[in-house]
Amino acid sequence: AAFAAAAGEPNLQPVPVPDLSKFPQATADQLRKERASFDNVSKNVSGDALVETYSLLASVYARAGLYAEAAVALEDAARLAPDNGIWPYAQGVVAHMQKRDEDARGFFTRAFSLSPDYLPVRVAMVNLRIQAGDLASARNLLTEYTPRHPGVAHYLIHLYDTPALAEKGLEYKSRLMTLRGDQFDPEYMKLNPNGVVPTLVHDGRTVI
Repeated sequence: AAFAAAAGEPNLQPVPVPDLSKFPQATADQLRKERASFDNVSKNVSGDALVETYSLLASVYARAGLYAEAAVALEDAARLAPDNGIWPYAQGVVAHMQKRDEDARGFFTRAFSLSPDYLPVRVAMVNLRIQAGDLASARNLLTEYTPRHPGVAHYLIHLYDTPALAEKGLEYKSRLMTLRGDQFDPEYMKLNPNGVVPTLVHDGRTVI
């Protein structure tokens, strides 16, 4: 693949230009259009606008299954905004898609240290604790969230405690997300444009 460097940011990695020869023509054309937009905009913005430019490119590439290129774009976003846990969280999601689970755990842990109140980060940490068999710690991560976000946390706890739903007589439908690209499904993106997990819909309204 060819490479294109980001102008004015010498400490950033150049985001690879992917080989699009195996994509349908329409998809390849759209990806080229998105990349051209990135190359143009990234030369003329800085600060938060530049972070957003890299994150948008990462989202475009991730939806297309171009995870290696998405990972580089997210690395640059994380370098530009080192105190924001959103970007290491996104790095963790992409690493998980690449089946780099140890790296994903590291990214999620760093994201939590930076932004413990960012809900997707907390959910990722809950999942890690559950996978490790530490259910008490996982539940603590949810319950300690309650005083600061009582409404959302109430629903979130129930997402991980389906017997409580039955006990309260609440009907619900659940959808298992594999985090291997299904969070970028167009139908899911209508509910959660950022492509993060979880999403809770209550009375036809997206709550989280």
